[in-house]
This record gives sequence, structure tokens and C-alpha cells, in this order.
Amino acid sequence: MASRTNITCPELNVTFTNEPPFNVLGLPECASGVRPKMELYLPTGEKCLIVPEYLPNNGTVECFRKLKEDMSLKKLVLVIHGYLKSFETEWLHQFQKDIQEVDPGAAVIVSYWYATSKVHDKQAHCVLVLRAPAQYV
Repeated sequence: MASRTNITCPELNVTFTNEPPFNVLGLPECASGVRPKMELYLPTGEKCLIVPEYLPNNGTVECFRKLKEDMSLKKLVLVIHGYLKSFETEWLHQFQKDIQEVDPGAAVIVSYWYATSKVHDKQAHCVLVLRAPAQYV
């Protein structure tokens, strides 16, 4: 029986392959059942929601357009909660504010992962998939 050589993850609208040079990685498991919540805080003080599923989607494309057009942007920082924490955890948002106070040219993405009924919560915290194709950034 031949082994599977590709998998399409509909939530990302992309097909992964285990053909060289990716054969050492193996095929990923699609993130069905894992839902990220991501908010982008721009240096301008504006924030927007990033939905990295079913790209392109209007909200995320618009969010990345704002990011691309922000001339004050110098860096992008990704803050992800620790295991057993939630998006509402105070230190996540205080960290975002502190980063942007010290570095006014920084944009910050605060991220939280949660599981639907199909995936156990511990599995959700072990998955990190963020795909922002160049055409959206």
C-alpha cells in the first residue's frame, strides 16, 4: 500500500506534501477542531481580528492591508498564552501594551488557541499554524 504524499487542509486552503525536501517533516494534521483567536494591535493604536482560516477572508485581508500600509511599523511581535491560560489573561494584554510603549514601531499579535468539541483542549494548545501568504501581507 502506497503511503499518502499530500493532504489538503481546507481551513488554510493549502495542500501540504511530503515530497522532498519536505519528506523529513511528514504530513501535518489539519487543524479541524482547533480555533485560534488572534488580535493585531497596530502602532497607530488600532486593533483588528485575524482569522487565519479559510483564507482569503475579508476581515483578515483588511487587517493585513492595514499592517502593510502602516509606515510607522518596524517589527511584528507574536504573543501566545501559556498552557492553561486564556485570551482574557491580563498579562497577555499588559505585555502587548508594554511592548508598544517601549517600542512605538511594534505591531503585536496576541493569540489564543481553543478547541471545539472534536479536539481535546490539550491538543489545541500543542498546535500552532499561522499562514499569511505574501499576497495578503
